[in-house]
Amino acid sequence: MIRPGLRWTGGKGKSTPGDRILYRVATQVSEWLNKEYDIKAHPIPYQIYDGGLYLKDAAVQADLGIIGRNNLVIVPGFGPRIRFRALWADCEVPKPDISIDASCCKTCNEPCVTSCPMHAFYDGKYHRDACYERINTDKNSPFQPPGSTNGGLSVDHCRICELVCPQGTE
Repeated sequence: MIRPGLRWTGGKGKSTPGDRILYRVATQVSEWLNKEYDIKAHPIPYQIYDGGLYLKDAAVQADLGIIGRNNLVIVPGFGPRIRFRALWADCEVPKPDISIDASCCKTCNEPCVTSCPMHAFYDGKYHRDACYERINTDKNSPFQPPGSTNGGLSVDHCRICELVCPQGTE
């Protein structure tokens, strides 16, 4: 189930509700690892400037998925509809046994390309600047979410390329 409200931000410097949930889960897993297995662990900050890491790159390096045409990590069974949060743990972890079909975007009819309102794929490649233009406009335009009484929220990424991607919906 896609819940767009998890991606709404409450203003500058505030994380999204979805990220706060993931941080709580990472904290609970850290505490569990320490208590049950005496493994030292802690959540890694999300933002690079706070000491975080590039989660998409880390996910691909861990063989969790591939970077798709839409510049999102395509995870088998979930497509681009997955969020990452990093947890540092002082232990060895086995590599996941996941079969990744790197050709999924090559055989696709490219709805991410044709549905992009910012034409971020204008020459067949993804262009971050065009996408960020929309992201920055959305972040600077607070709106009242449907059914909400506390306005001042903003959208953090349009996500149309994610929502139209057929991967993970089979």
